[in-house]
Amino acid sequence: MSNSWILAALPILILWGFWGFLVRLAVERLGWRTAWLVEGVTVACVYAAAFLLVRPALSTAPKTGLAFAVLAGLAAPFGAILFYFVVERTRNASVVVPFTALYPVVTIALAFLILHEKVSTTQLIGIVFAVLAAVFLAL
Repeated sequence: MSNSWILAALPILILWGFWGFLVRLAVERLGWRTAWLVEGVTVACVYAAAFLLVRPALSTAPKTGLAFAVLAGLAAPFGAILFYFVVERTRNASVVVPFTALYPVVTIALAFLILHEKVSTTQLIGIVFAVLAAVFLAL
């Protein structure tokens, strides 16, 4: 597998890093409810603009794909709501962000258990180190 995706993913890492930092500042000044609401409205505007620019065709794929997309659309904002709440309660983005950044471990476990995707020894070692890093950052 080519590693060319890493360069494409680097801006995502940077943007999401800024996102976690900016959430901390917004929550401190607005409270978690207002900060989350303003972000949500902003996200909705960005998605609406992207929809108008891209004009995606609606898929005629099986309805299970639609159900999965709806569930993903529910999981993300509920996670974001809880994220804002926890950042406000802890006032410590440097702890909350690394801990919640372990969400790929959940994805990997589900993909392994349900989709039977393979996890190499090297990847497993990386997961262990990631979990250890989050634990050390949270101490």
